[in-house]
Amino acid sequence: MPDPYKSIHLIRHELEARGFTATKIVENGHSYFVFTKNDLRWQSRTAYVDYPFVPLAIKNLSTRKDQAYAYVANHGVAIAKTFSYTTPDEVAWDKVKAVTPLIVKPVDSDGSQGLTRNVTTEEALLTGVKNALLISTHALVQQQFFGDELRFTCMNGRVMSALLRMPATLKGDGEHTVEPLLSAATAARPQLNEHLPYIQYPQLQANLVLQNLRQDEIVAKDVTIQIGESTMISGGAYVYDVLTEVDPTYIDVIEGLVQSLDARFLVVDFLIADRTVPAKPDNYIFLEFNTAPALKLYYSIRDGEQFDIVPLLSDLIVEQLKGVSVTIAK
Repeated sequence: MPDPYKSIHLIRHELEARGFTATKIVENGHSYFVFTKNDLRWQSRTAYVDYPFVPLAIKNLSTRKDQAYAYVANHGVAIAKTFSYTTPDEVAWDKVKAVTPLIVKPVDSDGSQGLTRNVTTEEALLTGVKNALLISTHALVQQQFFGDELRFTCMNGRVMSALLRMPATLKGDGEHTVEPLLSAATAARPQLNEHLPYIQYPQLQANLVLQNLRQDEIVAKDVTIQIGESTMISGGAYVYDVLTEVDPTYIDVIEGLVQSLDARFLVVDFLIADRTVPAKPDNYIFLEFNTAPALKLYYSIRDGEQFDIVPLLSDLIVEQLKGVSVTIAK
């Protein structure tokens, strides 16, 4: 069943409210929307939003992780120790074992396709590289960094939000074990979903909970324990906007990157060990750029204070179609 809240549809509804007509067409096996209003015209694939204000060079950086790593490293931004392979025969365990655990990923995939975490043996490394090469021409092997994944969204050179996807947790009360706490958290989820217009938090079923979690011990009062590993909402994670908690030095780093690219819109993903302390190479790494993020994520913030990104993106689209000149903040 088609997703009515897919990014292209959220943008379509907003543009239609502004007087645009959306016409769906199919060319060469791909479907598109053509948006028109008077002499304004824009066409985008339905599979993703091909924003008219994102230059090809920036799109290439968002799809080729190795090029993105080279670019940000050249601008003084921390990246993980990285090795690149085109065949499993190139893998040399002796060169990488010193920086285990490792993570293996295809050079140009999205989501978690072909991703292998917590690699600590030569056998697991070879398997991970082979899986990545089924998807891409290059497999990237990196030293695994442990921290929170933050998604920074930038418009006209400025950071507008910082979304944290946090694996599912429980807070102890000093009286109950994991099982009743989990039941209470699950029962509260329908109330949480009342604030979410486009996406729903799933029930915390057994398949979303860590299998090695001790469920027979009382959780101490105010102690928070992690009960899942996934940073995806479908895997039990929560989303928060933590922009006010992020040390300003991270904002400086990210805005410097975005402004160096003259990007009107760009998403920058970091892994950060402690977002409240200044940005230093041992406390964070760059993950990737994204030029077409899933917009539903911005409407899934747990406290209900959603970042209303669709009208802002629609403003940028209309400005681009009208040829409005915008100076990127420096």
